[in-house]
Amino acid sequence: SAFIGSSALFALYAALLAALYRAFNDEVREPYMDEPFHVRQTQSYCAGNWTEWDEKITTFPGLYAATALLVRGWAPGCELPLLRTVNLIPALATPPLLLAQLRLLYPSLSTTDALANSAVLSLLPTHFFFHFLYYTDSAATASVLLFLVLLSQQVASAGAQSSSGGFGSSGGGGGLLLRLAT
Repeated sequence: SAFIGSSALFALYAALLAALYRAFNDEVREPYMDEPFHVRQTQSYCAGNWTEWDEKITTFPGLYAATALLVRGWAPGCELPLLRTVNLIPALATPPLLLAQLRLLYPSLSTTDALANSAVLSLLPTHFFFHFLYYTDSAATASVLLFLVLLSQQVASAGAQSSSGGFGSSGGGGGLLLRLAT
């Protein structure tokens, strides 16, 4: 991807995420807003209690299950700072996914404009804020973007014989449903 190829911009974005993540966790040490529900559910999964469910949660269990499977072997307890760190994965995926989608929608867009637009869109406050909380929003947004990129690639290559595009967009759509916030 051209975004990762532009290592200086990607490094700056990653450094910004890391600095704000640290500052946020230093300042907000307890679960914030709806985090208590998400954290408890994930900690339950981390403990191996896969049938336990908090009825106050209105989202699908994708983020909780994925996080538990990702961290439970090397981080017993699934503590809040680690859970918040998991959201940095979709946060880092957002700019390259936006860039890919912009390239597919606007193939004549210059590299500079595409990079600038993907960077600006990645920093939209209502999206960017949730990277530092253990919420489903970051993973859901990255899933939507992945689905759109895969679907756009499928549409762009509609004349070619390709079964992987349909499978990819279907998989992206399925992943989206598991992480979508309500």
